[in-house]
Amino acid sequence: GSGASWEKTSGRTDSYSLKISRTEPGLTRWQTFQGDGEGYFAEPWSLLKGYRVSCWVKTENVGGRGSTLAVQYHVPNFTQEYPVMRARQLERTQDWTKLELEVGPPPREKAGCLMIMLQQDGSGTTWFDDLEVTPVK
Repeated sequence: GSGASWEKTSGRTDSYSLKISRTEPGLTRWQTFQGDGEGYFAEPWSLLKGYRVSCWVKTENVGGRGSTLAVQYHVPNFTQEYPVMRARQLERTQDWTKLELEVGPPPREKAGCLMIMLQQDGSGTTWFDDLEVTPVK
C-alpha cells in the first residue's frame, strides 16, 4: 500500500525506523521473511521450537483498524494454508509500545519461512522499530 518509507529522523533506540503514513483509510504493510536454509541466514527449523517475534510500535492519530505486528508460516510457491496471527492493534496516539507474538513450531517440515508483517489499516502514522525474532523451546 501507499505511505511506507524508511524514517531517518525518528526511532526508539536510534534515529531510524520503518514508517507508514496515510491520509486516507486503507492497508499498508511492510513484509519480510525469516526462513530456513541457504539465503535466509537463519538456523534450521526445529519441529520442537517455536518463535517469539517482537517489535516496538509508536502511533500518531491512527484511525480505522489500527496498527499491528502479524506473522504467518509460509510455503513459497504454494497457496497459503496457515493462519495469520496478530498481536493487539494500536489505535489513536500511543508512545512506543512493545508488541509480541509467540508461535509454535512450524506446522510441517515444508513450511519454509515465517512471514513477518508490520501493518497499519487506517489513516494516521505508525513507526516500527527494533524487530526481533528469537527461538523458544
